[in-house]
Amino acid sequence: MPHVFTFAEIHAGHVPGRDSFSEVAEEVRQLLSRSPAVAGGLLFGSVLTGSHTKCSDLDCVVAYESADEHDCLDVVRKLIGMARKKRVPLEPIMLNITLARQGIHTIGRSFALHFEEAVAQQGVIKQNPLRWIKLEHCPTLRHDVEQYLVRKYAWLMKQIVLLPLPDPMRFQFYEKILGLAPHVCRKVLRLHSIPYQSGAKPEVLHAYLQSAPLTLRTPLQSLLEGEQGYLREVERQMDRPDAKKYTLALLKIDGLARDAARFARLNAQFLDSFAHSL
Repeated sequence: MPHVFTFAEIHAGHVPGRDSFSEVAEEVRQLLSRSPAVAGGLLFGSVLTGSHTKCSDLDCVVAYESADEHDCLDVVRKLIGMARKKRVPLEPIMLNITLARQGIHTIGRSFALHFEEAVAQQGVIKQNPLRWIKLEHCPTLRHDVEQYLVRKYAWLMKQIVLLPLPDPMRFQFYEKILGLAPHVCRKVLRLHSIPYQSGAKPEVLHAYLQSAPLTLRTPLQSLLEGEQGYLREVERQMDRPDAKKYTLALLKIDGLARDAARFARLNAQFLDSFAHSL
């Protein structure tokens, strides 16, 4: 999920360098590997594939036994503190092994496939967390993707009704909008077994645009152009901070909200048509 900066962060220079992500990822590997409280872990997402930007975050799974819960939390707190010093948002998924073995977890079939890609890309730390995740009782992949799209659409529509949103809800809303496209594209491609190479964001988007009907490509192009516009504005702001121009850039993300909701809705509505268009 991309990070949308406040102007205060921009003005204070709290924007991470691109190399900072690789440095933090290596420190995460080292600390999780050394900790007896951590049974296994997994790095995944744009940092692992090398497609991250200054607005990215660092995603990881941390697996632990119930008896090690307290010590594991201390380890993760330390990781988050370390990452903050380098201005890198760290997004850990805490996986309790005892519950995961019983099928009690938040990992759906689509997300598990995302983890499998990360395993192939050498994201495993100590042991592969997938070995403990029971998926037998999870809904089908189609149901998983369909429900994801419906939930995203419903959530976005609710936020649109509530506009303008107060801080920090507003920035969380912006991040959901800018982060929606690659997540939707990846899930839909997996559902239809459409291949893409490394799982890097540009490759996923390219495969989707090559395969999807025009009805779905139009709102996607709008979202991608909006994201690129925001990234360019962040670069400009780093050289010359300007509160008014940055506020205008954020208002443009507000304008993308309907496109984001429409993209989620259309993917749910035309999930079968997508397959027929290939």
